[in-house]
Amino acid sequence: MSAALIGGLLLARGGPLPVLAGIAYAAGTLAAFFASVYAGLFRFVEALNGTPQMTAALAEASTFMLLLLSLAYERASPTRLAVKEHQ
Repeated sequence: MSAALIGGLLLARGGPLPVLAGIAYAAGTLAAFFASVYAGLFRFVEALNGTPQMTAALAEASTFMLLLLSLAYERASPTRLAVKEHQ
């Protein structure tokens, strides 16, 4: 549910807050996955090998990295710099 809300905000509004929420969500799910692999969560231990596990880990890591790049691009965009120069 929260992933759908964050995704909707990213599509509808954009801006740094939804991007930061997406980064936090992606980092949290990736951390929970690795915690499940190495320590177990709720008496369940995930295996790191296998196509579904690797696909999920790659998707979360890619999401995290793309949102970080999006935030960096937004913060360094020329329009943002031009607005600061006129103030």
